[in-house]
Amino acid sequence: MRIVNDGLPTAMFWAISRRFATDDHEYIRKDPTRISVTEAIGSARESVLRRKHEDDIVVNASSLVWALDGVLCHKLMEDYGQATGDAHELHLEMDIEGLTLTGRVDVIQSSGTMTDLKRTKTQTFADGPREKDVAQINGYAMLAHHNRDRIKAEHGIDVDALKLEILAWHPDWSPMTLGKKGPPYPQAAIYGIPVTKWDYGRTLRYFASRVRRHREAREGKLPLCTEEERMCKKSHWGVVPKSGGKSVRNKDTKEEAEEHRLSMANPENYELEYRIGEPHNCMYYCSVRAFCEQWAAERLKGRQALVR
Repeated sequence: MRIVNDGLPTAMFWAISRRFATDDHEYIRKDPTRISVTEAIGSARESVLRRKHEDDIVVNASSLVWALDGVLCHKLMEDYGQATGDAHELHLEMDIEGLTLTGRVDVIQSSGTMTDLKRTKTQTFADGPREKDVAQINGYAMLAHHNRDRIKAEHGIDVDALKLEILAWHPDWSPMTLGKKGPPYPQAAIYGIPVTKWDYGRTLRYFASRVRRHREAREGKLPLCTEEERMCKKSHWGVVPKSGGKSVRNKDTKEEAEEHRLSMANPENYELEYRIGEPHNCMYYCSVRAFCEQWAAERLKGRQALVR
């Protein structure tokens, strides 16, 4: 991956480029026998293309600022957040479906609670922990269970009755916004979210399936990304002014949209527009979209159709 400076001060550019040039995930991506918990949960197609085109990927330094922000927060917790008996930044691994699954646990407290730090926006956990975050920390719990003898010997922590939590850290949190919005707006900038721990068998089956999907993709059976992996917004029917402008109301079905249009004061001034959900990961975040035939076909087909 080549990081280019798209306008950042030189000192910031060098900090970003040097940090991510030595990222642990870069090492794992270059080893075909290894896969991280985060990578296993994600798109197999994106993972294979990233490995294949690693030297061709060009990334703007500014797009990595938020990733650097997360790195700094984890570094802060690692250097200054250690209480006596806690285990920080544990590198764990186990063999599964022909690959070595790896993970780096933020902290296992001496009390028996595993904590995963997430520095993100306030709306992220409005509906509770995201599915991918629940899967991720349960993956770490599975690795901890597999390495329980080592953790007990090195840190004196018994992980058999491990509890799981996400430590949410919101840099955009504001007491003024809290006063205006109230729940479900977070009550504090930093707080813990309990996560349901899966039983070991469920976790093992989940990651066996995910790792198998990635292994088969590496062997040549490249799957299409799912709607979830592409972060597709929900498709809908919009009621839009014929003169142009934004939709005044979105509905799940054409019938609901038409009913709303007819209820408006001047329905003849509006029309229905069907909007296929935009794949936000493909459009804004995926670093290998330039090499992806699925995305190329999607762009050729077009994402939007107008229906009168």
